[in-house]
Amino acid sequence: RAAVPSLPAVTLDTEDMRCVARGQGVARTLDAPRAAIVDTDGAIIAIAEPRGDLWQPRVVLADA
Repeated sequence: RAAVPSLPAVTLDTEDMRCVARGQGVARTLDAPRAAIVDTDGAIIAIAEPRGDLWQPRVVLADA
């Protein structure tokens, strides 16, 4: 998380983390131009951008 301190963190549950790890979008919960998608331990899973009502992963750092 220290690598991208300027991005807001979005913590996801296990099911949504699996979706993001496969490059699938998940429900967007805040209004920001980008977000760090993190697991419950704070580890970065992906960097995402908004696409409609979803966070669409642009860079995925975790395996599916």
